Amino acid sequence: MLTHEHVQHLAKRNDTLSQKIDKLRGKAARVTKHGVSVLEITAGAALGGVIQGMSKNPDGAHIGPVPADLAIGLGLNLAAVLDLAGDEYSPHLGNVGTGFLAAFASDKGFSVGRNKRDSGSFFRKGLASGSAASAAVHGEVSADQVAAQLLRNMQG
Repeated sequence: MLTHEHVQHLAKRNDTLSQKIDKLRGKAARVTKHGVSVLEITAGAALGGVIQGMSKNPDGAHIGPVPADLAIGLGLNLAAVLDLAGDEYSPHLGNVGTGFLAAFASDKGFSVGRNKRDSGSFFRKGLASGSAASAAVHGEVSADQVAAQLLRNMQG
């Protein structure tokens, strides 16, 4: 016979199961959202690499004086911050833009590592020991001059 206690127990068990299902749905939504973000960032990095790799310029693709992956990454992140694509799509623009910035940073890191391997210095000739960096330490050149030289070295 079905008693009032049985009905209460079943109702309580149903509520507990419903709460567990809701919790699992929330976790699945977070995992999916994170997975989509990772894919978007990875796609941006891959596209940045493809654009640089396809360039006929030995210094890589540029938009004006700025490396294309850096310009595109900054542009997409600016569009995301300004919410130009709306609440639903702007975060996706930011993720792809972050991927482009990651491609730029990876390329620059690769260049610095190769310079260190080949010359023993993190910087290309012109900023090695005994040049502008050394002169800056001794006050012979300004910090602006060293920064300008670093920027020139990073660009190509």
